[in-house]
Amino acid sequence: MENSSDVPAWLERIPHHSLRIASANLKRSYLRLKALQLYMSEKGECWDIIALQDLPREFAFTQTPGFDLFYWVNREVEENDKPPPPWDSRKKPDTTKVQEDDGAKPKELKLGLVGFYIAQYISSLNWAISRASDGANRELVATLHLTTEDAIIDIHNIYNYENQLNLDELFTYAAGSEHVIFVGDFNIEHPESEKRSRKSLVLGGMMKGANMVCLTPSDEITYSRSLPRKDGLHSSTIDLIFVSKALLDRTPGREGACRVLNVKGFETDHRVTETTINIKPVEAVGVQYLWKLLDHDKLRKAMREALGPLGFLPIKTRAESRQIHSGGVERDGISYRKPSADQATELPPPAPSSAVP
Repeated sequence: MENSSDVPAWLERIPHHSLRIASANLKRSYLRLKALQLYMSEKGECWDIIALQDLPREFAFTQTPGFDLFYWVNREVEENDKPPPPWDSRKKPDTTKVQEDDGAKPKELKLGLVGFYIAQYISSLNWAISRASDGANRELVATLHLTTEDAIIDIHNIYNYENQLNLDELFTYAAGSEHVIFVGDFNIEHPESEKRSRKSLVLGGMMKGANMVCLTPSDEITYSRSLPRKDGLHSSTIDLIFVSKALLDRTPGREGACRVLNVKGFETDHRVTETTINIKPVEAVGVQYLWKLLDHDKLRKAMREALGPLGFLPIKTRAESRQIHSGGVERDGISYRKPSADQATELPPPAPSSAVP
């Protein structure tokens, strides 16, 4: 792709040879969502997949260039559901137009607890998202089924909200596929941490039984109620990344396979984590014309031949040719629009965002 000031920085550094997955708990905070976007634009970071937990309502109305978003909602999203700016806490979204089935009370829009950003250069024909049909994990786990050039990978986005996660059901996800990744807020201490609990041991034993390996270092702080202290007080390792052993040899070493990132706005509570798997996603291919490479002499000649019989004056200057191919002109009630260009490049076509009731 040719460099352009119109292209976001994180799209200029696409690591096509690998799959990079980020995970972040947004704490239902619009400001944390904006901080994550700012980090991507400033640092030039590029992720193929971003697994998000505890989504703010603004997630449904906030675009991130280069990514499609996916989330579940309890009903269809309407324009009047859009929250007011975060600094105007006096206003509340107008939900009066949406009624419950019995018509008694307004039905407030609620987003699911987990969602995804998926890079638009990944073909939409090669991924799908599912969740459990019932049970406690229905609201706590979302699974991205991603077809890569080598295998189908199941990426499970976990949010153990109020410790409601069903670990037995989680084991069936781990054992149900050969290529599996778990990311998210487990709200359970690392199985090898000095602070591990009984649940930590259960989780560790379950993952080991399913041939899963934890990539998150046991001494890496991923959560703290305040700025991390040297004595580790009020700090823990609960945002975890597990991969199946079939994918372990695709990681760039245990240390490089998992990073806990320093993102402004995420200094307290949950940090942003990242994992890298050396496997290539299937990319979408489209065509976008590079008008800057247009041959103006060729354009003027073509326009003279096409418009001459209609009584148009010859195109003699670059300014006139720019006017034609930038938006077209209208004369005597006839519109003339820009012609096709010969120069083109492969570029992923945009795909619509997804909200599934």
